[in-house]
Amino acid sequence: MTRVAFDNSYRTATDQLGLAAKRLQTSQEQLGSGRRVTKSSDDPIAAPKILQLSTSLARLDEYDRNLNFAEERLSKLTDQLSRVGDMLNNLKELSVQGSSGTYSAQDRAAMRTTAESTLDLINGYIAAVGEGQLGVDRTSVVSDGTKMPISLSTTDLAALKTLSTDLGNLIRRTPANPAADPPVAAVDPLSDATGWNNLLTKVNNELTLTTDTGALVMSVRYGAQYQQVDKIRETRGALRLDTERIVSNLRDADMGSVAIALSRDQSVLQALQASFAKIQGMSLFSFLR
Repeated sequence: MTRVAFDNSYRTATDQLGLAAKRLQTSQEQLGSGRRVTKSSDDPIAAPKILQLSTSLARLDEYDRNLNFAEERLSKLTDQLSRVGDMLNNLKELSVQGSSGTYSAQDRAAMRTTAESTLDLINGYIAAVGEGQLGVDRTSVVSDGTKMPISLSTTDLAALKTLSTDLGNLIRRTPANPAADPPVAAVDPLSDATGWNNLLTKVNNELTLTTDTGALVMSVRYGAQYQQVDKIRETRGALRLDTERIVSNLRDADMGSVAIALSRDQSVLQALQASFAKIQGMSLFSFLR
């Protein structure tokens, strides 16, 4: 009977010692990692919620990368379109002067040279937002089911190319070709006030806000999309903070409580180890004395 009681005491002490060591290890892990839940067995109820919220945060990270990409592309696009608008305003000022009828042919020739240089700049800006650099009809997924345009549409690019061609016809001189059949005479569309008036009409049409494919409308439209990126980022930032706060509440440990638990677990383990040492020293002869 004494042997049975001894075996029971030994097993009980062994089990308690193992549990105390496990609790101490858990407290040490929590103190080292700062987390209350590091594996599903730590809290079977909180662990699935943490996994679900962590997946949501990973998806937000992907959307944020897409937003950064969209912001970069739209920034370049709106910058180039704004420059086209600036150059069109320069052409408008030249056209107003050229159509006044108070300038000599020599003055208009110098103004035409300026207009040609301005057209070259416009063509460079258009090339910078075309297929080669920013692409056409490109989108970026910025949230569930939401795609944002981050490049010119095919329609807008075609309109800009048409603008380039039309301005070229209104500005550039056509050299004479006497060898042609019939011979072709030189054409200078900006040699008189009428030509400058034609250019002024074209430029005004591009700068109006009533034409969907006008250069100024494009600049405003893509600029609005750039502003939308900031709004989405702001909303996304608030959602991220809320999600991270919930995850922290579920996963992170209260370090003050953990420190207290660690001290307690160490004391309990030491006491159990002392008791276990006494039990190990016992034998049947101890009870027969």
